[in-house]
Amino acid sequence: MSELKPVGEIRRELRGRLPAEAFQAEPRQLITLFAHLAIIVGCVYALNWLQGPLWAIFLGVIMGSSIFCIGNLCHYLGHGSIVQNRRLRYAAEYFFFAITLTPATVFKVVHNQYHHAYTNGRNDTFRCFAEDERTFLRTVIRLLFFPNKHLPWNPLVLVSYNLVVFSQIGFAMFGRSGRISSVIPLVPTYTRKQRLAIWLEVLGSVAFILALSLLVGEDTGFVLALLVAYSIATAISCFYIYIQHDTIELSEENHPLKNSMNLQSGQFLNWLHSNVSYHIEHHLFPGMNFKYAETLSQLLKEKYPEHYRVASGRKVWADLFRNDIYKTPPTTP
Repeated sequence: MSELKPVGEIRRELRGRLPAEAFQAEPRQLITLFAHLAIIVGCVYALNWLQGPLWAIFLGVIMGSSIFCIGNLCHYLGHGSIVQNRRLRYAAEYFFFAITLTPATVFKVVHNQYHHAYTNGRNDTFRCFAEDERTFLRTVIRLLFFPNKHLPWNPLVLVSYNLVVFSQIGFAMFGRSGRISSVIPLVPTYTRKQRLAIWLEVLGSVAFILALSLLVGEDTGFVLALLVAYSIATAISCFYIYIQHDTIELSEENHPLKNSMNLQSGQFLNWLHSNVSYHIEHHLFPGMNFKYAETLSQLLKEKYPEHYRVASGRKVWADLFRNDIYKTPPTTP
């Protein structure tokens, strides 16, 4: 395999081959966010007529798909590829992240400031635990809720994103930081201003759920539909998140062509999920308009075919269940 150039050099090389529009914000994508919100509201309102557990489950699945799509677009929103004006962007983040039950500030700190900056390294908030971080409780939690070879095809894996996110939210709200969790490898440090914002963002999520409840009568399957909806959104999130990094060893070298993987996905899912399957491209240029991910993908395949990782969902999930509970400690480049 040929030697791979440093990531900074690759970014400079590829950026010159992408159109300027790829790095300009596209506010029209807010229309898609509002469209998914309309789907959620419509499904909740439909519970007044389509009653019974089967209808609640069916509508919950549709809602869950839209909740995931909103969360994914919020992820791009937080990188500035939809709205660049800070105040307007935060207003949109506050509103739409509330729908996903994830405070915008927590997501941006955990994801943007730590995960992107330290991918698969010690300071990555989404990585697996290393062997030298072994504890009894971590072993039990990783065994029961995360992909591993000891419990193959364990369905509880599809709810584990909730453990990660709600752990991060809890620590952010109540002032704990450092390597103190049995669920997550690192808890970021937050300022007082950030903590206040997080509390207000949590109130936004509560207000959203209460507003939805006003659309339905007492005898509907609202609670069941809501549980199904957020379970579906969580399951889709887990599917993508584990594929993107967890079959790759830990390392302190933050190089997207070494520590990230793409999902081989069809055109429909790429359209519906806003090209989230192009994860290498996203880590190279987090603020790039996702619509240009396929263009960048072709450039990477042309320039670095030996280093470009892409696989089918079935293959990567099979590989995930060959993982041990812990990984080898991160290596330095």
